[in-house]
Amino acid sequence: MKIQTIIVDDEKLAREKLKQMLLKHHEDVELIGEASNGEEGAELVMRTNPDLVFLDIEMPGLNGFGMLSSLPVENLPLVVFATAFDEFAVKAFEVHALDYLLKPFDQARLTKAMNRVRTELGKQEKTAQSKKLTSLLSEVKGRGDQSGRLAIKADGKIVLVKAQDISWIESSDNYVEIHALGMKYLVRETMNSIESRLTPEKFIRVSRSAIVNVEMVKELQPLFHGDYVITLTTGAKVNLTRSHKDKLQFLLGG
Repeated sequence: MKIQTIIVDDEKLAREKLKQMLLKHHEDVELIGEASNGEEGAELVMRTNPDLVFLDIEMPGLNGFGMLSSLPVENLPLVVFATAFDEFAVKAFEVHALDYLLKPFDQARLTKAMNRVRTELGKQEKTAQSKKLTSLLSEVKGRGDQSGRLAIKADGKIVLVKAQDISWIESSDNYVEIHALGMKYLVRETMNSIESRLTPEKFIRVSRSAIVNVEMVKELQPLFHGDYVITLTTGAKVNLTRSHKDKLQFLLGG
């Protein structure tokens, strides 16, 4: 089977060089797309569901880390980082990444990376690699746009939604409904998955079925038995259940 592959790098020459190296020496690779920035890369991953992504880190706008953070965990492909990066990142890559290519790299180094890819693709489970990637993103948090946007599939399209525009999120059977700027996006994803892609200091789980943007909270009204009603600046009302009462002090700014 062909390894369906995309390249995400803002440098056209770097993309062309990597394409030539792959096509010349790795017949099992099928290049199915390329992108010059994180926004295009996220959309391409969501649309094509590739086996492998060669990903640059330093890109204008949404960088490589931000691009990965915008994707649902279940949509994370295998990733080989191709970058000229510093010692900190290299150490993080050695622990958490499938592989990384320090620019400039040669064919021998690329072949070594591809052999690791083939070994990983031969395994039945991708869960371990997804966990390692999310651990990497957590470790390098603060070095780029980590959770500023979410790439979501909605109504047959792939939409990049700014996290700051989301007022709240609710579960709806096997879906979640994201409320942002007067729009509602129905997404086939779990609450736990969507919560993992949001900054915990800004988005709080207030019940089993609801997450709110802290900056959108207007007032809280106590109910019976420790429950509260949260009124958002949009006018929406969301229940905070007593099982999540530990979040109350955070919402009050304490």
